Amino acid sequence: MSFSGEKNKPGGTGDFGVIRNYAKKTLNEIIYEDLKDKILKGDIPSKERLQEDNLTKDYETSRTPIRDALRKLEQENIIEKLPYGGYEIKEVDIEEIEEIFGIRSVLESYAASLATKRITEAEVEKIEEILVRAKEALKNDDYETFIDLDTEFHTSFYKASRSEHLLRILLNLWDYFIRYRKVAFLTKPNLEDSLKGHQIILKKLKEGDQKAVERLVRKHVN
Repeated sequence: MSFSGEKNKPGGTGDFGVIRNYAKKTLNEIIYEDLKDKILKGDIPSKERLQEDNLTKDYETSRTPIRDALRKLEQENIIEKLPYGGYEIKEVDIEEIEEIFGIRSVLESYAASLATKRITEAEVEKIEEILVRAKEALKNDDYETFIDLDTEFHTSFYKASRSEHLLRILLNLWDYFIRYRKVAFLTKPNLEDSLKGHQIILKKLKEGDQKAVERLVRKHVN
C-alpha cells in the first residue's frame, strides 16, 4: 500500500480527494476518515497489515494522528490489533451481516414511514431521477455506479424523514453495510431485484401509502 506523493495527500488530486471539506477538519479527522473510506470500499486488502510506521510515512505526519485514527477504527470494530504488532481489517462475518440487515430493516422502514408524510415534490423528483440513472447503469453492467445510486436512493429516504437523530444512526450503520455489500449484494440478479423493489416503493410513496411503504422497505432490506 502506498500513499506517498503529492497526488495522494489528503485533499490532493489523487484518491485522497474523497474527503470533502478537508480544510475544515483536523488532521486526525482527515486521516481517520480517509483510512475508513478506503477500508469500507475495499481499497485496502483485508489481509494487509496496517502499521504506524508505514502510515506515518505514507501520510507524511507524526505518529499521534495515525495512532488516534487506528484506535478509533478499532473501537468501531473495523480493524483489530495483531498480537505481533500492527492492525488488520476484521473479516466479514455472516452473523454480523444478518444482524446489520436486521437492524437496518427496522430503522429504514421507520425512516421511510416518516418520509412518506414529510417528503417534498422536489425530493420525489430526485428519487425518480436516481432510479432512471440506476436502470441505465444496470443496463450497461455498470455495477459500481448502480451501487452508488442505490446508496443515494436510501439516503434520500433518510433525509426526507426530517429526523436528525435517525439520519445520524442510519448513516453510521450504512458504513458497515458498505463493507458487506460485495459479499451479500453484488450480483446482477440481486441488483435487478433491488431496482424492482425501489420502483415499487417509489410508486407507493407517490400514492402516500405510509403503511405499504414501511412494509415494502422492511421486506426490501431483509
